Amino acid sequence: MSDQTKLPKSWKVVPLPSAASINPPKRKIEATESQLAHFVPMACVQEEFSGIDVSTTRPLREVLKGYTFFQEGDVLFAKITPCMENGKLAVVPALEHRWGFGSTEFHVLRATEIALPKWIAHFVSQASVRRDAKRSMTGSAGQLRVTALWLNEQELPIPPLAEQARIIAKIEELFSDLDAGVAALKRAKANLKRYRAAVLKAAVEGKLTEEWQHDSFTNANWVEIGTLLTSVEQGWSPKCERAPSSSDDEWAVMKTSAVLPMQFLAHENKRLPIRLAPETQFEVKSGDLLITRARPRNRAAVTCLVRSSRPRLIVCDKVYRIRCDNLKVMPAYLEVVLNSPPLLDELDEMKTGISDSGVNLTQQKFRRLKIPVPPLQSQRRIVDDVEDRLSVATVAESEIDNSLARSSRLRQSILKQAFEGKLVPQDPTDEPASVLLERLRASRSVHERNGKAATPARTRGRRAKPQLLEGRADQ
Repeated sequence: MSDQTKLPKSWKVVPLPSAASINPPKRKIEATESQLAHFVPMACVQEEFSGIDVSTTRPLREVLKGYTFFQEGDVLFAKITPCMENGKLAVVPALEHRWGFGSTEFHVLRATEIALPKWIAHFVSQASVRRDAKRSMTGSAGQLRVTALWLNEQELPIPPLAEQARIIAKIEELFSDLDAGVAALKRAKANLKRYRAAVLKAAVEGKLTEEWQHDSFTNANWVEIGTLLTSVEQGWSPKCERAPSSSDDEWAVMKTSAVLPMQFLAHENKRLPIRLAPETQFEVKSGDLLITRARPRNRAAVTCLVRSSRPRLIVCDKVYRIRCDNLKVMPAYLEVVLNSPPLLDELDEMKTGISDSGVNLTQQKFRRLKIPVPPLQSQRRIVDDVEDRLSVATVAESEIDNSLARSSRLRQSILKQAFEGKLVPQDPTDEPASVLLERLRASRSVHERNGKAATPARTRGRRAKPQLLEGRADQ
């Protein structure tokens, strides 16, 4: 809630419904069912108020019912988790076909005479507003939504219209500079990802440090990976638990997010209920290789070596645990090999089923994968060289992530200053918001006393009117 006493005198705090109609009813559309309308699913609205794609069109008969209606200048605000938290919102640009329809998971905010659409959009894009919205969400897990009631209860600081325009222009100027910096940081991060892949690829092709590695790989044996492994087991699932444990000790089951390429996050776990601990055969121990069934976007698995682990931590059912006691190969070398692009491509070919079913490492096809196995001395040098190179990349990536986080904080600081009246100077010649509000109230009172204005006579001789189409307004 904004404190009126801390705002400039020309500003006014008003209920959000005074500045924007919340989910306004859809007006009648004078058109035929075959005419086109713009269609905007949730995927066409970018996160962090970064843009909207309205290029997709559909015939009106396909979208008129069952979708949310909007028009040029409306603010689309995602109401469902996690889209709302991620800042999926947009101001609708000019529409070639006049009408727009989109996901029913949008709230529509239509600015009134006292606020500019972008002013409303920037207000709801603030992290503080979204945090408050998240606390108010209702519904079941995974289907939580921001209600229209919550929007109706919000209060919005309103500066003079001319000042709103100046503030919006300043926000866009500052955000443009930030966006350029963020884009450069993301390019650098993408280059680091490519660098990591190149290092790992070179490592398994004998090209990492060719002056010493080439001879080792020329004479390396290409062996089936199955001959090197002691065991390959899928992690524990509550479905396979036979009986409650008699132990009262506390256990934890690791999350899939604990497995990153060549990095194990032992703290990424969740507690199990006491007396429901599984058999110790699933426990994670140092020296274990963990491989996820699938990466994001259903790509092949990623692998990490457990170098240290907390006691009583078990493997989850979406991760395989590999143990290797073969004296011919180092587990750390296998970690390098299994994360290299050539092996990831082969693992990707082994995907089975749909969704997140991913790679089945218990099948013979995996065990028959051939990998280069140079002498142990060469393996040690490869592992050391890879770790040295990737550690530099990790430090650089950490600095990039810190810079991205600072950019995000700066963006929110800019918005905070904007809605506190501190981003641009006030102009004493601007009409105060209170004067505008009073004039609009007086105008409405006169209108209500005099009744609605007469409708102009329609011109005779026009062609027949198109059919009036009606559809529901999303609530």
